[in-house]
Order: sequence, then structure tokens, then C-alpha cells
Amino acid sequence: MFIRTPILFVIPLVLLLFIALFLSAGSAPAAAVPAAAGIPETGVVAISIDYGDGASAVLPLVEFMRSETMLAVAKRAFAAAGVSFGARDYGAGMAVTEVGGRQNGTGDRYWEYMVNGARQQESIDRARLSPGDTLEWKFALFSGN
Repeated sequence: MFIRTPILFVIPLVLLLFIALFLSAGSAPAAAVPAAAGIPETGVVAISIDYGDGASAVLPLVEFMRSETMLAVAKRAFAAAGVSFGARDYGAGMAVTEVGGRQNGTGDRYWEYMVNGARQQESIDRARLSPGDTLEWKFALFSGN
């Protein structure tokens, strides 16, 4: 589903996050919560895509295990939504090269990801999510940073 107005993009994302938090709070079995840490071993993540040209999408909520890398979660989420996804190993880790047919370098734009609104530097094959996180993939102009 593509949404062109930013407010119409934010409202469903926030609603999905609240629904996910509500559903995950009451559905996790007691065995899924480590006694020492008190942190659930499973969670759900809200994923959005900003294609950089005014088009955006919100994917269905995705369940994940804390032991999974962001690469594994992203592959599963994009496949379930029918959105193409590509990644490449650059030696220091893997990075996203393509989402939804938009390739890195097109129009001097490159894929980056943000967790809970903060831009991330860790490679997607090493990064992990926490229950309740929001994940945004953004096709942004190269800034050199």
C-alpha cells in the first residue's frame, strides 16, 4: 500500500506499533521471558519503507526472535510482502543494495535504515532488533557521512 501524504503514513505506523505492543504483551508464554534479564526472547517489529520519491509503504508486522539478525528479519518481511530485496557483503559486513526495485546509486540515493528514528551504522548481518522497535528503510540522497 502506497501512501503519499506523510501524516497518513505516520498514523497507521503508530497504530500498528500500539497494536503490536498490546498483542505481544499478553501472548508471550512465560517460558519466552528469561528470568534474569526480564526481556522477551521474541517480539514484533513495525517496518516502513520510504522510497525517496514521495512513495512509501508500511509492511505487515513481523515476528522475530532476538537471536535473529536484521538481515534475516528483513529478508522474511520483504518476501512476505512481495517486495524485492537485495544485500551484498562488502567485507566489513552486509549492506542493503536494493528494495522494491530501487538500486543503490540510482539518482545518487542509497538505502539506509533507522531503528526507532535513529540512523544506524551497524551492518545488517550483525544488527539485532528489540521487541517493540520500529524499523524504517529509507532511500536517501548520499551525504558522505
